[in-house]
Amino acid sequence: MRTLLTTLFALLFSVFLLVTGNGLQSTLISVRAQVDGFSLTEIGFIGTAYFVGFLFGCMGAGWLIRRVGHIRTFAILAAVAAEVALVQSFFVEPIPWFLFRVISGFCFAGLAMIIESWLNENATNENRGKVISTYRLVDLTGIFCGQIIFSLSSPGGFALFAVVTSFLCMSLVPVSATTSQHPREVGHMSINLPKVWGKAQTAIITCFVIGLANSSFWTLAPLYALELGGSQVWVSIFMGLMVLGGGLAVWPMGAWSDRVDRRIPMFVCTLIVVCASLFAVVAPFDGSVVLVIAGFAYGIGALPQYGLAIAHANDSAELGEFVEISSTLLFAFAVASIIGPILAAVFMRVYGATAMFAFIGGVHLISASHNLIRLFRHRLEQHEKEKFVPVPRTTQEVFDIDPRGDGEALGDEKPQA
Repeated sequence: MRTLLTTLFALLFSVFLLVTGNGLQSTLISVRAQVDGFSLTEIGFIGTAYFVGFLFGCMGAGWLIRRVGHIRTFAILAAVAAEVALVQSFFVEPIPWFLFRVISGFCFAGLAMIIESWLNENATNENRGKVISTYRLVDLTGIFCGQIIFSLSSPGGFALFAVVTSFLCMSLVPVSATTSQHPREVGHMSINLPKVWGKAQTAIITCFVIGLANSSFWTLAPLYALELGGSQVWVSIFMGLMVLGGGLAVWPMGAWSDRVDRRIPMFVCTLIVVCASLFAVVAPFDGSVVLVIAGFAYGIGALPQYGLAIAHANDSAELGEFVEISSTLLFAFAVASIIGPILAAVFMRVYGATAMFAFIGGVHLISASHNLIRLFRHRLEQHEKEKFVPVPRTTQEVFDIDPRGDGEALGDEKPQA
């Protein structure tokens, strides 16, 4: 494991820098938009824009990578993402910011594809689980650090945008200096919704629901925290606790799902989110108490669900179907992520800040009800279970690292050494 981490250190350091910058930027955009008088509907559309770009990036960034190579594409996308983060501070208007977020989403999808294909090049069937677990840990750590940094300067100024730009620019250094083996070409998304629906209805609904909920949370939760907590520090605490709760829950939930019907921990996760949302809406306590409990509990329930959904879907998959199923689930998540921030913003505009959690709890209640019905109807079903892997929700390239794919690639087969 030590040799593996030494080999991957440069790549993982770039992941940390990218995710820290992007995590900080996500929170900063929402709060700065409110400070400058954007309406909730406009903020919702800006949140949607990122996921529009991300979906386009998942489907189209591979063309650029295949055309000019991994390192050049990484340099292009990181430079553009850094420039966009910087320029946003000068053109604080809804329409430019919508376009900037589309570009940013496209760039981060492409950057994630490059990193994940590079990680896959260094992964073997014996260490894929360790590679993806380490990748997930670095991902969550970076997001957490981004939330902490947010509290260090005013969102109304230039400094935090400069910090985001610095992190994105510095991510170029480790990748440019790495001596890791040059990755293979990236592949394409392989989407077959009717087929996967027939095999894994619960997984598709779960991914769609967490797409609706998590995109709404990342876009609008800073505004909710600002209203309840009243200060920028409480925004950082709330968002950081969400990530911390999820980080602590991902591996225990995954290990539990390996021993029981996966729909049971999936149901428990949705129920935790429903309870956290209900608490956030009706709790009679001080706002800071609500933020601490609701943020931490939401993370526990929300962050493990994507990995559980993929594991559940692949329990009934046939040989060679892993990439198709996982790409379809990613597509369902991305489409829902485009819709979620707009719907949640409308709820908040009409009913107030707590309506965000009412929306999130409502969609999770639908998911929990469906999951419970499927549990009762298919209690006697038995499948040979795949081992849970804490896969992050990034791009389709992460599925090649996943040991359940058995080295299966999205495009051409990986050359043999």
